[in-house]
Amino acid sequence: MSIMSSFDQPIYANTEWIEQKVDEIINKSLEEHDVFIALNACKELTTVSKLSGLGLAKFLYLIKKNWHKYNVEENFDDVVYAYIGVHKHTVDRYVKVYELIAEYAPSEVAPTLKQYNMNMLIPIANAVAEGFDVSEKQWEKILEAPDANTISTIVREEIKEIPPRKSLLLIVFHESDGTIWAWQNNTRHYVGKLEIDAEDNYVKRAIERITTNSKMIIK
Repeated sequence: MSIMSSFDQPIYANTEWIEQKVDEIINKSLEEHDVFIALNACKELTTVSKLSGLGLAKFLYLIKKNWHKYNVEENFDDVVYAYIGVHKHTVDRYVKVYELIAEYAPSEVAPTLKQYNMNMLIPIANAVAEGFDVSEKQWEKILEAPDANTISTIVREEIKEIPPRKSLLLIVFHESDGTIWAWQNNTRHYVGKLEIDAEDNYVKRAIERITTNSKMIIK
């Protein structure tokens, strides 16, 4: 699963070939009255999507680690953003995720983590980057967790040891449309909206600072 944010540049991609291929597979499945021909193609695309996230994370991690060997004067984040359109906030998350896998996770845990969606790994990677330790028992719980929400709870309540509170006020920022919501006692309240499509660089920097430095939950 991608962890791209609304701050990333849109990169043009020729979609004609993939849409043509989808049409061919659908037509074949209809001719043979076999839905599994189409579903198998869906499964392959899902696998490619998962592998592309891991592959990009490893690429960015290794490029950053070896940046001094490339004889490039510009900053790593600036070059990545200009060339592939991935914002430094997103790049940072990818790098942290692969650092978690390559440098911190126990060798017996790392292969399983590579099977996870990126969004499941972000909370763990952030906690480790902040200096928190993950015990053997906590790793076991993480490996048994069914989804990203469960992992986030383990990180928050057990690794960071932040006690759960029923009345806890959560601020949630939705990157897809820029809206901000407050959650408390299972009730959602509209707070406002950030102009994520703004072209003004000062606005973009302000939004990045708000979302990066605050305790917002980014979705």
